[in-house]
Amino acid sequence: MSTITPTSKSSNAILWILQILMAGLFLVSGIFKIIIPLEELAKQMSWINDYPSYTVRVIGLAEVLGGLGLIFPWLLKIAPRLTVWASYGLAIIMIFALALHVVESQWNNSVSVALFLVALLFIASGRKKQLA
Repeated sequence: MSTITPTSKSSNAILWILQILMAGLFLVSGIFKIIIPLEELAKQMSWINDYPSYTVRVIGLAEVLGGLGLIFPWLLKIAPRLTVWASYGLAIIMIFALALHVVESQWNNSVSVALFLVALLFIASGRKKQLA
C-alpha cells in the first residue's frame, strides 16, 4: 500500500492546479470524441477521417478515464498510484498526438500538445515523489 509523503504547500498547489486543468481538458476532449458524430468532429480535427470510428471512440474513452484518474485516486487517497499511471497513460496519448501533428505539419497544435505532455510528465513526477 502506498503512503503519501508531505511536500511543500506551493508544490502541492501547483500539482493540483495542473491536475485540475489537465483533467478538465481531457474530460471535455474525451466526451466530445465519444458523443459527437464523427462527421462533426472531422470538421475540427482533420485526422478523424484517417482512422476507424472505434479508434476515435477508444481514444475518447481513454481520455475520459485518464482525466478522472488524474483527480479521484489522489483526492480520495484510494490507490493514489493510479494518478501517476493516469498521467503516464495520457502522456502516451500525447506522444502519439504530437507525432501525428508533426507529420501533418500542424505546428500550432504540436506546440500545445507538447506543453500538455510536459505538464502530464510533471504531474507524474511530482506525485510519484510524494508516494516514495
